[in-house]
Amino acid sequence: NECAGGLYMMDLKNNPTIPDFVGCFEDDGYTHDVQCVIYKGNDNRYTDKEICFALNENTITIIDVTNKQSPAELSRTAYSQARYVHQGWLTEDHNYLLLGDELDEQGLGLKTRTIVLNVRDRKSTRLTQSHHDLVCRLLLEKKKKKKKQKKKKKNKSKKTKTNNER
Repeated sequence: NECAGGLYMMDLKNNPTIPDFVGCFEDDGYTHDVQCVIYKGNDNRYTDKEICFALNENTITIIDVTNKQSPAELSRTAYSQARYVHQGWLTEDHNYLLLGDELDEQGLGLKTRTIVLNVRDRKSTRLTQSHHDLVCRLLLEKKKKKKKQKKKKKNKSKKTKTNNER
């Protein structure tokens, strides 16, 4: 119940077995999932600062938590058809956040999708793409590619035999 279900920040440095409470961010209600990083992306204003990407039921909220006693909201983004913003992960370059919605399939009858959020500019976060059945499509593309390569190899082998017979 502390921090209204939002970010509850602790310091593990002094005593990891009994961490110290150091701050809250409760301005956007309940946080279901969060990824906090030492930022290394394109937005130089935040390089080397501790930035959290919080998935808060119906929004994605980006918070600068470098100063734990005074965290600063950088952006709060909603997207259409949000039902329960569930889990997310930043790309290695910290430019995109890939996320899933736990209830959009049930509530809206959508197929499983991965939502891609452009977070290059922390203050101007925007939805880039939504991929339905992304994993299935990637697997099918991989299967097709292998099939093509196999066919190509087979044809090449036939040509080599024909040329050798001459």
